[in-house]
Amino acid sequence: MTPDEKLMLKRIYGQLTGTEDVKAGFPGFPSKKYPHIRLTPVDFLRASNKDAIDFKQEHDSRFSAIEKVQAELAAKLDRVLAALAAKA
Repeated sequence: MTPDEKLMLKRIYGQLTGTEDVKAGFPGFPSKKYPHIRLTPVDFLRASNKDAIDFKQEHDSRFSAIEKVQAELAAKLDRVLAALAAKA
């Protein structure tokens, strides 16, 4: 790698992780909980992942109940279709 390429990669890494002061570069994402804080892309992805995990854990029982009802309805539909095929 050339010195220019190494410097470019160092700056990109610094912007992504917030380890380099970025005056004219990526401004960051606003935090959902704290709008005055600007998140680096890495921070944003970590926060998004944590939010997704929290949401899944909070709603797992609801998802399970919905999946159970869907399976019951699919079984009923299969029985109705089988009965109709038998009459045909």
